[in-house]
Amino acid sequence: MHNQLSIRPIESTDVELITDYWLTSSSDFLIGMGVDLKRLPKWEDLITMLLSQIKSPITQKQSYALIWLLNNKAIGHCNVNQLRYGESAYMHLHLWDPN
Repeated sequence: MHNQLSIRPIESTDVELITDYWLTSSSDFLIGMGVDLKRLPKWEDLITMLLSQIKSPITQKQSYALIWLLNNKAIGHCNVNQLRYGESAYMHLHLWDPN
């Protein structure tokens, strides 16, 4: 069997997966990535922000997420932020399951 890796834009059904990743990961894991734990948003605020970004027109997005799938199962997300549409952005990948 061959593994199939694919990506797709974030959908509203992915919001809980991303929220869980950020808000249930261990403090040591997050600090190891350079996260300032004091700046993590509350559960409701993160959900609101993600849903808002999904609904925003592409030219007005402040961030953009792609969902990475392995054999059609979501395994992580690639976040693009500091967007200047048509000019530049920063991208990083988060795998939800290290296996």
